[in-house]
Amino acid sequence: MKQTYILDGYITALSPITVTRPDDTFAGGGHSEDLSRLPRVGAKKQDTTAYLPGATFRGKLRRACQDRIIKRLSSTGQPATFSLSEHYMQRQGVDTTQKTAKEKSDGLIDGEKKLREKNPLLSLFGRWKLSGHLSISGLIPSTDNCIFIDGDGVRTNDFIRSPEKINLLSADEQKQLKLIMQEEAQASIEVNEIKSTIKQLKKDLKTAGDAEKEVIKEEIVKLEQSIVTKKDNKKVKESIQRPLPGYECFKPDTNFTSKISLFNATEYELGLFIETMAEFAQEPRIGGHRSADCGSISLEYDIKIFPELADNPIKIGTLRIDETGFILIDDTENKELEKARENFIKALGENQFDFTEFLR
Repeated sequence: MKQTYILDGYITALSPITVTRPDDTFAGGGHSEDLSRLPRVGAKKQDTTAYLPGATFRGKLRRACQDRIIKRLSSTGQPATFSLSEHYMQRQGVDTTQKTAKEKSDGLIDGEKKLREKNPLLSLFGRWKLSGHLSISGLIPSTDNCIFIDGDGVRTNDFIRSPEKINLLSADEQKQLKLIMQEEAQASIEVNEIKSTIKQLKKDLKTAGDAEKEVIKEEIVKLEQSIVTKKDNKKVKESIQRPLPGYECFKPDTNFTSKISLFNATEYELGLFIETMAEFAQEPRIGGHRSADCGSISLEYDIKIFPELADNPIKIGTLRIDETGFILIDDTENKELEKARENFIKALGENQFDFTEFLR
């Protein structure tokens, strides 16, 4: 019997959390467009609410799901290796074989049902033209003033910091280093002058007439392109001595509202989801900049269902991940949550699934 499960709860940041996407940058709040921004709920402005996309969490769970399956298969002595195309399909829902583009499902009775039964991972997370039963909402912060900037500063050329290290270089390399440092110093002066001009032109845009605005915009484009050209013409493409603009983060102790839904899930899909969360608990981390210890979280959800003909959902359990690990509290009379997990593990051991299948 299929059932829809709703998990309502919250996620708490135990360390800074950041997610950066290429098109989310903007200037504002005294910062340039070089600052990596958190995604916004709406307009890209300083005072627009920042959030964490549900796909950030969902992607991490999808990978944890495959990791758990591999571990379970290995523990029962079953083959736990997959081809490159199977790997991409399981972990990212990407069909590198292009077979799904040629898939014909018209007139195929119960084709989707059979595929979902055979491959519960794909049924949960989906692929192109096959929607997943698992959905995760965006994580909206419920804590005020929860954003700060981390990772900003200056990257210093090590030979400026420790001049004595120059003696470790050969005579030819010392000459090369001198040329590099002279080139960087000159380029920095020229680029800063251009950026200053661009900044002034952008101010002029606010009061310029329509005709004048077009001229100013063209000039800005030319100046920005000249910066790119100067960088391309450098002998050393990457500047060693340079400012680091940093990135926006949610502060530790920030709380986020979160909702996870399992639509029309079978018992095996529920069991696999619980297994997935147990795997995620081994490294409960989302977002980027792991090297700076960003992304560590704890979470707690109430697990609810809507009984038939009921007007309100009822709570049937709690799922929690914290410093003690993974905790599942099953409030059902027959321990349906625990049984779903046990039955999935049993079915997996009996080789009832085929996680390589992805076509109807």
